[in-house]
This record gives sequence, C-alpha cells and structure tokens, in this order.
Amino acid sequence: MLNAATLEQWKKRLEAMRADRAFMDEYDRRDHVRVRVREEIRSLVGDFLAERMDLGWLRSIFDTRTRGEWDVFGLKGLSGAMFLNTLVKHLPEQSAEVAARLRAVLPPPGSDADARARMQAFHDRLVEFIDLGVTTRRHVQPSRGPFFVSAIWHMEAPESWPAYYESMRKRLAEEGLFERMEDPVASYFRFAEVVRELQVALEVGAWELERLCVWGTESPGSVTHGPEEDDSKPRQSYTVDEAMGELFRSREEFEHLIGLVRHRKNVVLQGPPGVGKTFLASRLADLLVGRRDPEHVCFVQFHPSYAYEDFVQGYRPAKGGGFELRDGPFLRFCEQALRDKDDTYVLIIDEINRGNLGKVLGELMMLIEPDKRDPRWATSLAYADEKDEPFYVPPNLFILGTMNTADRSLAMVDYALRRRFAFVDVEPALDEPTFHRLLASRGASPALVERIRNRVKKVNALIEKDESLGKGFLVGHSYFCTPPAEGGACDDDWYQRIVDYELEPLLREYWFDRPRRAEEATALLLED
Repeated sequence: MLNAATLEQWKKRLEAMRADRAFMDEYDRRDHVRVRVREEIRSLVGDFLAERMDLGWLRSIFDTRTRGEWDVFGLKGLSGAMFLNTLVKHLPEQSAEVAARLRAVLPPPGSDADARARMQAFHDRLVEFIDLGVTTRRHVQPSRGPFFVSAIWHMEAPESWPAYYESMRKRLAEEGLFERMEDPVASYFRFAEVVRELQVALEVGAWELERLCVWGTESPGSVTHGPEEDDSKPRQSYTVDEAMGELFRSREEFEHLIGLVRHRKNVVLQGPPGVGKTFLASRLADLLVGRRDPEHVCFVQFHPSYAYEDFVQGYRPAKGGGFELRDGPFLRFCEQALRDKDDTYVLIIDEINRGNLGKVLGELMMLIEPDKRDPRWATSLAYADEKDEPFYVPPNLFILGTMNTADRSLAMVDYALRRRFAFVDVEPALDEPTFHRLLASRGASPALVERIRNRVKKVNALIEKDESLGKGFLVGHSYFCTPPAEGGACDDDWYQRIVDYELEPLLREYWFDRPRRAEEATALLLED
C-alpha cells in the first residue's frame, strides 16, 4: 500500500515535526495528561464491564468528565459523550439491552476478526432499532459508533486499536491512503489497517502518528481531535462569496448584518411577506457556522398555541400512560452547544411574533441576553428537579428570528423582547442585479424583468403612502423566485398566474374595506 515515494514524504514530515519544538512541547504536555486520564477512563469502563456500575452512572460520569480534562482524547463531541447520551436518552425502554450490547462490544478484542464481528453486531442492532421505529436516525446515529467503540479499545491497547479521529482520516485521505466507505464499520477497519502500516514503516507509536497527522494543520495547543463530522453527511464550507450569489443584498449590507449578529447574538429579521426573511436567516446561519451543517442549525416555528412546555421543557403524555418530563428543542439544542463550545450553533425561530412570547420564553427572557450567557447567571428551569444543575444559554448559540410585519392578527412585540433582540428591516430587492439575473436565467425576457420591477414598485409606492398600511406591507420579490413548473419558463403566462393567484388575493386582503383600491393596484400590475 505504501510506495517508496509516499513513505519518504512521511519520513521527511516526521523529521520536520520533531524539529518544531513549540509543537512537540505542547503535545508532550498533552500526552503527559493522557497517561493519567487513560487510566481513569480504563477504571471507569472496567467498573461498568464488571457490572459494578450501571449504564446511567457510566453516562453521567463520562459526560461530566469529558467536559473537562478527559477531552484530552477528544471524547466530548457528537461521537463521544454525546453518542453515549443519545443511547441512554432515546432508547430508555431498551436500556438493559443497550448496556448488555456495550458490555459485549467494549472489552479489548483479541483479533481483528473478533473486533469486526462485535463492532458490526453493535452497529447493526442500532440500525434495527431505527428500522423498527423505536428511535430515529436523527436521535441515534449508528455511524458514530465506531469512534466511540474504538476510543474505548484505544484506552486498553493504543498501539493496536487507533481511535477513529477525523483529523487522522482527513490527512490520510489527502495523501490518498484512505477512502471512507459507505459501511462505517468496514471504513474503520480500513483506517486501522493504514494506521498500523504507517506506525510500523515510520517506527512511531500511536500518539506520535496522531501528532504527525495534525502537524501543519493545527496550531500548538489544539489538542481535541474528536470527529464532529457526520460520516453520512460530508460538511461543505460556506463563504460570503457563495452567499452573495444567492442573496439579493449588497455585500456591504450583508457583511454589516453578519457583524451585528455576532455582536448581539439575538437578531430578528422583520419585513413584509415575500422578502426572503427565512431564506436570509438560513444563509446567515450557514455563514455563522462556516458550513452547511444541519447538526448545527435548529429550525422551529412559533404559533399562537406554542408554549414553554413545547419549546423548553414540560410534561408530555407517555407511551405507557401518564406523563413524563421531556426536553423541548431549545433545551436539547443548548445542551448540544454546551458540549461543543468551540463550534457555533444557530437557532432560527420563524414567525417569532406569532407566539405568546412571555409564556413561551419564561425565564429565557433573561438568559438569552448577550451579557448573561455565562454560568454565573445559571438558573433553575421551571420544571427542573432539585438535583438538576442550573441552566444557562451558551455563548456559542445565536438566535435568529423572523417576523412578518403585515400580519394583522398579531399583537405588538413587547418591549422586554425588543430590548433583548436587534431588529433588522428586510425590504423588497426589486432593483438588485442578482434578482434580475435570476429571472433571466429562468427564461424571462429583459422586457418582462423590467415590467416586474416597474409595476411592483408602483404598487409598493401606493401601499407605502397608505396610512393604514405602510412599509411593513410592501410586496416582496420572493413571489417571483419560485421556479416555473418543469418545462416551463418565466414568461407572460407565468407572470399572469402570479398576479391572479398570489398578488391579487394579497391586495384584496390589504384593502378588504376598500375593494376599488385593490382593483386599482391589481390593474397597475397588469399594465403594459
């Protein structure tokens, strides 16, 4: 597998790494801590395997310790402590079987065949739980199992069982030595084979090879290597340049908005229907995270019956009768962000003003404030048990809301919420060149593009001057952004359908008490 030229490159890199004293000193300190932590983890797992400790205690201690010094092995993330948490949380009725399966798979294997058989059986059983409807792939991801299992094997025999670190996989893939397979178990054993061959050829130990794989890509002191990537969903980076190709906004305006979100942490995008508020929020979220990663973006929509018990925490009907305390999307997402403090998480609340905000947010009104995102401000939640730790909103979580300013059914947003959010007006982008290019790319003639621009702007001028309406009711550009039916084009018939079935009903709603004014506005849209 290793040809002479490739091996020579690795040897030269090894020599250069060893000459980098700042890097080597930092990793020497890390490995000194690792020696002790490794024994502590071995002891914990040993107690669990010997049934001196149940699964709940294993999860609790593992979760707590990996938030601190134990993360020297990169074990706090989605494939480490959080993987164990999901097994306990989302397979409660199968806890006895899960514990038995873990006790079967975690002891150090005697051979590759033994290891593969046990890891495969563990993985396949998790898949069966999903296929049977016991849980979902969103809650329990079998593809994360190989890292967790290999990390525990690594504690017992690091030279034989490399932990399935993303940093190592990435470097080996760049060198053409490793290619991830569809089967995560087969992928791990291919990875282990390559790592062992390199250790022998370079005459290095497991931890020094880890160093070599990250040298040149990490600064000294960057010692966590847990694979935060979903094996089934490769991450795609997302940049401002990419965003500018999708959004009908000037670069200066968009960069200002990004800076505002990073500073205030809580921002509401407000505007009339059809100006792309939700789309803009989703692209802002991708940019804040730095990639398109659904694990780091949570989307919820408020409505009049939405309550604290839905959003944060509350008692819900249990399958076996009675009620059980369940965490809502906000609490679950905050817990995920708390365990991954080096990365960014974004919560998007669509139609934020459709809910009764005081009842939905409760004590969160204080906790979401930018200067309260700290353990010092932690407080007990409404349904918390006295044994539960106080809760706080982590600083790496951003909140983006959208608000339709043309919905007459909504009450005004109270001043308490306005003080905690920055509000940004999103207006129609009919003059933006990117909007014109989009229409042209879908077959719209220059004359039709100009007609849409001029006619909608005339109607908007009429709306803005109306004392009962104003800027919050303008017609947005998004009505013209939905692609025509397959095989169709943005032509006069397409435009007529939008006016007849989308814009005319909207205008009638605006001027429900003045139908003649609605007719005049519709006529403006159909002028030649």
